[in-house]
Amino acid sequence: MGDDEGLERVDEEKSAREMVREFRNDPIIKLIEDIVISVAIVGGIALVLYGVSGIWPPMVAIESGSMEPGMSAGDIVFIVSPGNFVPDGVESHQGIVTHEQGEEAGYEKFGDYGDAIVYRPDGSEERTAIIHRAMFYVEEGERWQTTDGETKVAPHDGFVTKGDANEEYDQNQGLSSVVKADWVQGKAQYRVPLIGNLRLLFPSSVHPGEGSSLNPDGIYPS
Repeated sequence: MGDDEGLERVDEEKSAREMVREFRNDPIIKLIEDIVISVAIVGGIALVLYGVSGIWPPMVAIESGSMEPGMSAGDIVFIVSPGNFVPDGVESHQGIVTHEQGEEAGYEKFGDYGDAIVYRPDGSEERTAIIHRAMFYVEEGERWQTTDGETKVAPHDGFVTKGDANEEYDQNQGLSSVVKADWVQGKAQYRVPLIGNLRLLFPSSVHPGEGSSLNPDGIYPS
């Protein structure tokens, strides 16, 4: 009797192990496991990137050549909050080093002096954000000169900006008024060449030359 009960328990244990093995080997279950693991990994990476950058999304794809040669169409650029990664011993405006300040201190990013910033032209939420270099800072009422010698008066405090490959300031091209600090979404920190080309294949990508504001896909033209 005892032997029979022992055999029954062994059979039940084997049956349970086989059921677990079959369950785990089921293609659908394996797919679900893979998805859960992938989501967990991506989520972990996203949390780390957000923790480092202080903004979301922390990466954007460059769509035009106005920031060449430092940034090219198809590059992925990692951006951070203006208050992060501020260089020691270099003057800045709310964490942003202008070209003017960078030249004085010898501070360069992406092949030229000062920081490249991502901003919403005129603070608009409807237009596509632009990534250009902060050239210098002006205060309300201050007179400043365009690249062709025209004198302008700053309507408010903010940054005068320009694409590295462009001849004129954004404010002289009608892209945006002087960029207020609260229009700035972040500043460029690192780039990965060409990977952004994969993202730009999708039709939802924005087009070069559009105005301002964070695109739903987190893509900025330059």
